[in-house]
Amino acid sequence: MKQGLSELLARYWGGGKLAAGEMQIASLPVGGRDCPVVAKRVDDVVAVVVGDAGQGHLELGQVLDNLGRGVAELVKGRVGDASVLAAYGRVCLAVDECVLAGAAGPLTGKEIRERVELSELNR
Repeated sequence: MKQGLSELLARYWGGGKLAAGEMQIASLPVGGRDCPVVAKRVDDVVAVVVGDAGQGHLELGQVLDNLGRGVAELVKGRVGDASVLAAYGRVCLAVDECVLAGAAGPLTGKEIRERVELSELNR
């Protein structure tokens, strides 16, 4: 039987809720290999990243930390469904920038915002 990601996460994390700023890790079987999964709550939104079997939880955690700082800078307030949807295009660009940076190190929200602005100029 096929399961959706939310059902798999509930099964592997016991359905636990994330507190603000909390990060949880798990491994999910995908195609016979365990793939790392990291979830983090940023204000009212939970971001989930699923990596390739060759990636580590720490690398994905760095991506989510960067993404949280970047999105908070872009929406200029509480990160919630409405604010993320209102800035959806910019949030997608922030995701791209954070994934490209990978675990190269922490980025500030300002650095991510500036990268997003450069991406918008290059369109």
